Amino acid sequence: MSKTPLDEFDVTAVIDGLQATIHNALDTVAPMSTVYTSKRKVPWLTPELKLSIKKRNQLHKLAKRTNSLLNYEIYRRYRSELSSKIKQVKQQFYQNKLSTIKDSATLWRVLSSLGLIRQSTSSPLHYFTTNQLIEYYSSITSNTNQCTQADLDRAINLSHHGSSHLEFTCIDPIEVYQLILSSVSNTHSTGPDSISASTIRLLSRSLVHVLSSIFNFGIQNSFFPAEWKKAYLRPLSKINMPRSPSDTRPIANLCEFSKLYERIIHKQIIQYLTSNNLLDPLQSGYRKSYSTQTALLKLCHDVRKSADNRRLTILVLFDFSKAFDMVPHAKLLTKLASIGFSSSSLTWIHSYLTGRLQCVDDDAKTRSDWATIDVGVPQGSVLGPILFSLFINDIGVDLLYCKHLVFADDTQIYLDCLPSELDQALIHLKYDINVIANYSEENGLKLNLTKSKVIILGSPAYINAIDQNKLIDLTVNTSTIPYVNQARNLGVILQSNLSWRKNVLNISSRVHATLHKLKYNKNSFSTELRTKLVYTLIFPLIDYCCVVYNDLTAELNAKLQRLVNCTIRYIFNLRRDEHITPYRLKLKWLSVQNRRLYFIGIMVYNILHQSAPKYLVDIFEMKRDGIRSSSSLINTETFHIPLHRTSLYANSFHLIGVYLWHSLPTTITESESLPVFKDRLYKYYLERESSM
Repeated sequence: MSKTPLDEFDVTAVIDGLQATIHNALDTVAPMSTVYTSKRKVPWLTPELKLSIKKRNQLHKLAKRTNSLLNYEIYRRYRSELSSKIKQVKQQFYQNKLSTIKDSATLWRVLSSLGLIRQSTSSPLHYFTTNQLIEYYSSITSNTNQCTQADLDRAINLSHHGSSHLEFTCIDPIEVYQLILSSVSNTHSTGPDSISASTIRLLSRSLVHVLSSIFNFGIQNSFFPAEWKKAYLRPLSKINMPRSPSDTRPIANLCEFSKLYERIIHKQIIQYLTSNNLLDPLQSGYRKSYSTQTALLKLCHDVRKSADNRRLTILVLFDFSKAFDMVPHAKLLTKLASIGFSSSSLTWIHSYLTGRLQCVDDDAKTRSDWATIDVGVPQGSVLGPILFSLFINDIGVDLLYCKHLVFADDTQIYLDCLPSELDQALIHLKYDINVIANYSEENGLKLNLTKSKVIILGSPAYINAIDQNKLIDLTVNTSTIPYVNQARNLGVILQSNLSWRKNVLNISSRVHATLHKLKYNKNSFSTELRTKLVYTLIFPLIDYCCVVYNDLTAELNAKLQRLVNCTIRYIFNLRRDEHITPYRLKLKWLSVQNRRLYFIGIMVYNILHQSAPKYLVDIFEMKRDGIRSSSSLINTETFHIPLHRTSLYANSFHLIGVYLWHSLPTTITESESLPVFKDRLYKYYLERESSM
């Protein structure tokens, strides 16, 4: 790849000039001004309403002064009319402000900024200075050596020279323009360069040529601009009243131009990894068609299949401390070299990772001192997650006895055994725990064994027969991993006896807490907006990984349905004894049971048509060859139904998915695209409920 005649100073000058030009344009069109407020303004209060309120108060004073029944009646009528008008104005204001927001995180943020909900935790900046926080964040990785040029040279010397290798390539302005429109959000928050994503979208046509020149220079010269390596950290509290900086966590705010540049490289890395099948097939983080739900489905399938064969499953959930922040750059470069990153690509990654700076920023723009980051993948970045996935891509290679699953830094290993072989299985498990512990030490990660957990899963009869006091201690380097009867795994609570009671109780608690926050101002929201709030903020809590626990008892299913009923009462302001079903059908909502079946149908459709994730595709055995690629999926002949002996496996995602697919009309299963399939399947279940 030829080098350009420019040097880094020239690019720095171009970037500085670009930022200055944008700032000057913004200052001309919308100059920055400082506004001092003594209290939060009421955003919906218009000048006309202020005059009406003033008139109402005058009428009240007149009625009190004259003690006239006529004046009191005039005041009451005017007050009633004004109250209705205020309610309409508030509802319209909030409707305009909130109706276009689609994701829950943004919706919570806007609700908080409007003063409609209270923050559950207070800001750490009430308890610590910015310098105290940056000192703590920097101390986490202060003992790690900086990645030097010599480390880069060693990685380049180890670089794989096979038939496939990754060489970053230049792009044209049209690609940059399309990337801006497709990936840059319309938010107004800014990073260290004080340029927001919304500004970049607004100026996209004017920026594409200069940006493509900067990006291509960086790709040709394996260089990442220093101006884009800075990050502002905004601390959040983990608990209500943090006692030390360790009770906080930082959120990084990077330059938007930096993230745009990263997306170009990210796309090329993903294409290379996918075409060469280089990612661990059991890594479910940050991959298309993979999720926490698919990882848990794989685990639960294996657990249920073992239980169906009268076997137990022993699961270890590992806890890594600050895993993303602990990645040694030199080790990462070596691993990238081993999978085919070229010398120029490695040099670019080295430039991207090294020389980074961060500081803590507060609302008053009082910033801490800048601190250097010598280790870890950049938080809040586009490339950070995929680089971390590649760093731990080999975590399961040396396991001798156990299967493994990985989602980002959440790693779990498990094996199954007969109840009579439990002691021997624990010895095997201990061996593989040592493998993970040694891997962590060799790769600079910090494995917290005391916060890791071991849980034995199986049928209630076998679980109840286990005497936990007689189980072998799983001790590694003086640290013992505790045995537990329940554990949170990727956001879902697993219980030893495979009950979902604790998980449903957790969902119930979170839904009621969310409803409690929304009820304070429900009269300020229209019915339409209340529906949107429920669908955006509460349904994700109920739907999260719901396909995993598809075998709920009637009692637990009713409990979830009552949660949905509570939200319907909130939307329509109904009495507790009022019948809910007509209102649910008016909203065109499915019952929680049919909603789960709807999501199962979508999952099966994706498995058939996308052939991913592979670990779920392998579960579904086709009844005859070639059916997956056939344009006509005849539901009665699609899948083979395996023999099974227990209700645990009969209620698994595998069998429920097979029976569901075989029961659907061909007009649904033969849908030409996923959106069409989803629409037809939803209407199918809705019509069935309406006709009952």
